[in-house]
Amino acid sequence: MRARPALAIALTATSLVACVHAGASPSTTARMRVTAKVGVGFGSCGMAYAFGKLWTATNGDNRLVRIDLRTRKVLKRVMRRGPCGVAAGAGSIWVDGYGSSVVERVNPRTVRVTRRFRTEPAPWDVAFFDGAVWTTHSGLLTRIDPASGRTVRRFELAGDLSNMDVGFDSLWVGANDGTLAYRVHPDGRVDTLQVDAQGPSSFAVGRDAVWVTARPGDVVRRIDPATNELGPPIAVGSNPTMGAEAADGSIVVPNTGDGTLSRIDPARNAVVETIRVGSRPVKVVRVGGALWVTHLGGNAVWRVNIVP
Repeated sequence: MRARPALAIALTATSLVACVHAGASPSTTARMRVTAKVGVGFGSCGMAYAFGKLWTATNGDNRLVRIDLRTRKVLKRVMRRGPCGVAAGAGSIWVDGYGSSVVERVNPRTVRVTRRFRTEPAPWDVAFFDGAVWTTHSGLLTRIDPASGRTVRRFELAGDLSNMDVGFDSLWVGANDGTLAYRVHPDGRVDTLQVDAQGPSSFAVGRDAVWVTARPGDVVRRIDPATNELGPPIAVGSNPTMGAEAADGSIVVPNTGDGTLSRIDPARNAVVETIRVGSRPVKVVRVGGALWVTHLGGNAVWRVNIVP
């Protein structure tokens, strides 16, 4: 779940079928507003909401940060070099170490590391899916048993594998280069998605679709989870990364290259609003009615609300 230097994110569609979003369209008169900022340390990267707290890893100063959203109390713990991806599962928080080739298991109550598992070199992201820990590497996706730390399966896949997301009973895996992304099923089947543009690296899981972000085309496209067909491109900002669905059903994507958020109306297949946030926004997570945004180029995570 990271956007480290030289991150590439892109895709193209193979389907000419127009995308239609079921349900009411998000309001075009509502607006995104920055409503809070919480200092966490430099270079907040991956993020997850779990165990009643918001968690982020700060790539710039090698910390795992737990945020109590009610009190705004922040607790930090030193991690191995280069943390970014954060995931929750099996009663634990999991953090990758891009610079140390480990995955660290953290007790969410004490915020202490309980185990360190050696991985393949340079894990780009970590996810928890189908009872297992998953990591991405160049040309390799690994499944790790959370109890033993043993790698139980390796998937050799084309591309410099990057960010992951979970939805529709699937693990979605991006790549920083090439034109392929992947969908992994619980039985181990892998669907290869030909997206016909360079670097389809990140996703946003919505209520009825998965959205993949792309660069250098700087577009987002909808994936129909029933068919794996891709819809037409939606132009966004520079270097779009890991987005989320807002409470109103719109898709909000951070644009790392120009420091903005783009809000997409799925029914219109169009951006209805763009706002400026901090330096190098990289990850959006929804908590209740609010969106939280990490910043690789800043010292805080920002809260954004969509207001009438």
